[in-house]
Amino acid sequence: MTARFITAVAFAVLTAFGTMGTAMSQVPETTVEGVVTPSGGFTGDVVVGSPDAPVLLVEYASLSCPNCARFHATTYPALKAAYIDTGKVRFVMRDFPLNETAFAAAIVARCGGRENYMRIAELLMATQTEWVPFADWLDRIDGMGVRAGLDPARVDACLKDEALFASINERRSIVMDRHGSIGTPTFTINGQRHRKGTSLVELSQAINDALLSDGTIHR
Repeated sequence: MTARFITAVAFAVLTAFGTMGTAMSQVPETTVEGVVTPSGGFTGDVVVGSPDAPVLLVEYASLSCPNCARFHATTYPALKAAYIDTGKVRFVMRDFPLNETAFAAAIVARCGGRENYMRIAELLMATQTEWVPFADWLDRIDGMGVRAGLDPARVDACLKDEALFASINERRSIVMDRHGSIGTPTFTINGQRHRKGTSLVELSQAINDALLSDGTIHR
C-alpha cells in the first residue's frame, strides 16, 4: 500500500506544479457538489453554515500545517459562533496539501464522506504531533482514520482511490493557476483573496466589509 500511495502522490504533486496556466484558471466562487468515489470518499466541498449565507469564506489548508491547526484550535470556534452559526457566513475548508504527508491525511479525511470530513480533518490537525514528524507517518495516518471510526479496509481503499487523488490534485491546480504557490492557511472571501492576517479581528473586519457591500449590515 505504501509504495502505491507514494507513487500516486509523487505523480499528483508533479502534475499540480505542471498545470499552471491551463484552462482551469479560476478558483470557484461557489461551492462544488462533488461525487462519492468507489472507495466511499467524497470529492466535493463540505459547507459549514447556511447555504443561503451571503458570505462564502474558503480556507485553503494543509492538514500537516501547524498554522492551520492553530487557526482551527483558537480562531475558528469564535468565528463560527459569530458568523457561521448566525447565518452570515458559509465556510468551506479546501484541501491544499503541501507535501505527501498532508496529501495522505486529506484523503483519509475525505474517506469518511461528506458528513465526517470536518470532524476527521480537525482530528488530524489536532494530533499533528502524533503523525507528522515520524518516518512511519502513513501507518500513523491509517491509525488516525481508525481512531476516527473508519474501517481499516476502507482507509486502505481510499489511499488507493485514483478518483480521490485526482480530485484533490485538480482543485490544488486550480488555486495555483490563480494565485501561484500559496502558503497555508490562505483565505478567500466571496472569491477574493484575503491578504491580511488570520486573527479573529482581521478576518472579522474583512467579513464585515463583505457584509456591508452585500447590504446585509449597515454602518
